[in-house]
Amino acid sequence: MSREWNPREDESQTVLETLGCDHLFQHLCMSQGTFRARLEPKPWRVVAGQIHRVCHYLGTFGTAPENSTSIAIRAIHDTWCLGNGSLA
Repeated sequence: MSREWNPREDESQTVLETLGCDHLFQHLCMSQGTFRARLEPKPWRVVAGQIHRVCHYLGTFGTAPENSTSIAIRAIHDTWCLGNGSLA
C-alpha cells in the first residue's frame, strides 16, 4: 500500500513468490503487466440466495505511509469483495 508496483519487475515477482501466489497468477501478472483480483466468486462456488465474498481481511503489515492511489484502489476492492457472507 505504500507505493505502486510494476508486475513486470523482478521485485514484484519475488513478492508474489514469497507470498505463495499461484504460479499461473504470477505468469498472468507478468504477461499482462497488471495485477488482477477477482471481484466476484467463481460461478460454480455460488449457492443460490446466499451472499458470498471472495476474500477476507487478514491484517495490516508494516508501518510505511500509504500511497493515495493504493488507498483508492483498496476502497473499490473492499466494497466489492469483503461481504458478510461465507468465503466462496
